[in-house]
Amino acid sequence: MESSGENSCVYGLGECPVMVIMGDKMKQMEQRGKVLPQDPGAAAVSQMIQPLLQMNANIYAMLPSFCPNCPKRIVAIEKELNLLRKPAK
Repeated sequence: MESSGENSCVYGLGECPVMVIMGDKMKQMEQRGKVLPQDPGAAAVSQMIQPLLQMNANIYAMLPSFCPNCPKRIVAIEKELNLLRKPAK
């Protein structure tokens, strides 16, 4: 699976798992929310799901604001992994 630019980490650390998951969830919701215009009640259903799609888009747009702590967390986890990898003396 290719990494798409929309899921890239703002710090250049590769693909962000949170953005990937959120992007997938948004795409699934958009797919489920597609209504054929000829369906009975299509306009009503479309109006009902619009706020949900907008809310999802807002959450997705806000995610980068949570990024500043991410590199610190990654560094902390890498240090812990290095300690675990070292053989006990």
